[in-house]
Amino acid sequence: MTATEDPGVAALDSALAEDLTWLLQRVGSGLVGALDHVARRHGGSLRSVVVLRLLAACPPATQLALGSAAGLDKTTVTSALDALERAGWAVRRPSAHDRRARLAEITDAGRSWLAAVEPELARVEHELLADLPAGDREHLVRTLQRLASGSFAAAAPPSGSCV
Repeated sequence: MTATEDPGVAALDSALAEDLTWLLQRVGSGLVGALDHVARRHGGSLRSVVVLRLLAACPPATQLALGSAAGLDKTTVTSALDALERAGWAVRRPSAHDRRARLAEITDAGRSWLAAVEPELARVEHELLADLPAGDREHLVRTLQRLASGSFAAAAPPSGSCV
């Protein structure tokens, strides 16, 4: 008898079928693990991907702005940028306008690394959503975007890392 044939397991799964926290955690945890595995095969991490995506999309940013955008606390942003600098994928420079602030920016090597890993990351995300009709996939992404930028998410202070 497999775990999926075990009536006890089926009853447990059924008991959690409407538990939003459990559902989001189960899907999110699996996705994070799969995406991090891809990034690590290329010498980085999912956190590297998140921070580099932000740096690629914006002008040089302060560590505070990066943390706010990514849902990372100050210590986690510093650690992520330390790793990106060691890899040669990002640099930090003092701000010309605020001597206390340092601005991070992506390097050409960081852009190349991100471009190399993105197709594999997209494939993993596509596999996750493959069982959903196209309309449901689009609706799910739009709904998650609204939730991620809504008042509930904005009220939650960063506490470590989303990845």
